[in-house]
Amino acid sequence: MNSFSSFLSLSAVIVLLFSGCSTPYQGSGLRGGYDESQLSKDTWRVTFTGNAATSEQRAVDFTLLRCAELAKSEGFPFFILQDEASSVDSRTWGTDGNMHSANFPRVSNLMQGFKTRPMDVNKVVYEVDYLIPSLKEKYDLE
Repeated sequence: MNSFSSFLSLSAVIVLLFSGCSTPYQGSGLRGGYDESQLSKDTWRVTFTGNAATSEQRAVDFTLLRCAELAKSEGFPFFILQDEASSVDSRTWGTDGNMHSANFPRVSNLMQGFKTRPMDVNKVVYEVDYLIPSLKEKYDLE
């Protein structure tokens, strides 16, 4: 295969990866997804990275959904976000004299779970049994 054919094949792979369907709700993979790190018995850093077809709102919602699922799996019916951060990674590339660009949303939350509803916090308190079905219905997830 000559260098031009190799370049075309690589360009086709890049276009396929960065276009099409938005990132599904899944663990981190080639098309993006969520990742988490447990920082203490009740605290996690949860991150969701989307592909070029993923909206910022979808990335925010999928990060919240993963927070809720983690809280529920660990026996916490409530959680708060101690910290929230979002960014968009803009990538530009050229093929055959044409420039292409794509934006990839990334959301990161520092989440803390609670066994009972916290009353002395100045933050939104999320209820996992409400949030999980609400977001799954919004995105038609099982």
